[in-house]
Amino acid sequence: MHIDQATRLREMALKAKKTTLSPVYSRADSHAKIYAVASGKGGVGKTNLSVNLAIALAKKGKKVTLVDLDLGLANVDILLDLTSPYTLEHLIFGYKTVEEIIVEGPEGIKIVPGGSGLPNLTDLSETQRQLFLESFYMLARSNDYLIFDTAAGISNNVIKFVLAADEVIVITTEEPTSITDAYALMKVISIHNKECKINFVLNMVKGRLEARQTFNRIRTVVKQFLGIEIYDCGYIVSDSCVSDAIMRRKPFITLYPFSSASKSLKDVAKALLEKGEKHQGVKRSFIQKMSQLFGH
Repeated sequence: MHIDQATRLREMALKAKKTTLSPVYSRADSHAKIYAVASGKGGVGKTNLSVNLAIALAKKGKKVTLVDLDLGLANVDILLDLTSPYTLEHLIFGYKTVEEIIVEGPEGIKIVPGGSGLPNLTDLSETQRQLFLESFYMLARSNDYLIFDTAAGISNNVIKFVLAADEVIVITTEEPTSITDAYALMKVISIHNKECKINFVLNMVKGRLEARQTFNRIRTVVKQFLGIEIYDCGYIVSDSCVSDAIMRRKPFITLYPFSSASKSLKDVAKALLEKGEKHQGVKRSFIQKMSQLFGH
């Protein structure tokens, strides 16, 4: 690392500390409910779910920030046709603060753009890691919801973000390969934390009956072989409006608010909101978990 970059990192880390309450994080830091959206493989609609779910929650009057944590192939800004001059890369390497990289998204949501080709977070220097954690500390204190759009698969970074979040949303399609990869993801999660709350969403299904039958089969297998419970948070129907919205680089929930896909997405958001209200309680703070998982 160059001397000027190292100096910049130390200055920014010190500035971050002065703007927060304490480096000794407590439950008070986690005002936001944090969901990590994950998938066993790419191409199942993970980022599309993250974006449209964030908007659906914002439409309910919630303050929402969507964090693009696909550190290899970030694409939230592409899906939303946003220009992002600064990304997580500028944050990690000390060039910008988290406030400086945030961009405005549709319906009032905030976006933290991801950077492509970023290093594994366990390889960061102590100062970089401190700055990263302080930044998320501020985000957690100033939002109702944080949504992490993680990378597809079961990389080290993905699993750590999933384990640090309050709950994970696993999305898959009905294709056998997608279901197999989703099972592999849930298996890794269960190995690290049997108590991790896993919300399951099926994408591109024909309708309610098909979604229910598929979920019940997956739930039975997961419970039998992994010894964990998963929660049915709904489904998103196959709808040409979705692909059209992607091509136009707009969220389908705003472009086609009365479409079948938008209706089912709103049902997913409603299920998560209702479930969250029923299961409130004291838990380990997000920042404490992040600090431990990323070697702080």
